[in-house]
Amino acid sequence: LVPGFLYAEGVHWVDGVPGHGKTSLMMSQCRQLLEAGRHIIWLDWESGMRAAMKRLLATGVSAATVKSHFHYAYNPEKPEEALGELITVWPDAIAVLDSCSKALSARGIDENSNTEVTSWTKLLVDYVKSRGNRSLVVIDHISKSNSGGYSRGAGAKLADPDVHWRVVKHEPFSREIQGYLWVQQKKDREGCLDFDLWFRIGGALGLKAEPCSDPRPDQEGQDEAERADADRPAI
Repeated sequence: LVPGFLYAEGVHWVDGVPGHGKTSLMMSQCRQLLEAGRHIIWLDWESGMRAAMKRLLATGVSAATVKSHFHYAYNPEKPEEALGELITVWPDAIAVLDSCSKALSARGIDENSNTEVTSWTKLLVDYVKSRGNRSLVVIDHISKSNSGGYSRGAGAKLADPDVHWRVVKHEPFSREIQGYLWVQQKKDREGCLDFDLWFRIGGALGLKAEPCSDPRPDQEGQDEAERADADRPAI
């Protein structure tokens, strides 16, 4: 669906520390899909419509395209039911949930309960798999103290998704200043995605995330060491 990043069918988990660019990255990926004529369903428990629209328009997509192909819902209590209703209207849509912890809270689910979280993620996975050619993205948070591979709350939430990306803000960015995002692959059932992606974002690009090469000098052998450190449990 998006070469090297999203499959046309599957559940994708995109997580990272708050403020590290997860939503901005996904808005930029949605820009590509919108301009290709695909519909996006965005279920939001985080920003509110005004902030979400400003962020999306900052990727460079036209207001007319947003109006015709971007379908937004704020704070639905039952996200799986909202998805079902919206997909009936736009059957080829790609769905994004932002974010997992707020979606679980809206559903009355304890995000630290493996049993409760698994029951919810299974609903989403079954929803995608049973309908075929569905792509779902769940944005999630990790705490700053988490240096391991898991998102915040129950670790079982990552058992069912097909893909898991970790977003790291390598250099700060804003609409005035260009920075870099390092996107690390933690899980890929199909085995077709890269392990590391880099994007420049901010400044003259606005919030369009543009793929680029690793901006760090003299990195030979360093990625493996950093990945080993990132996967080592916190003490």
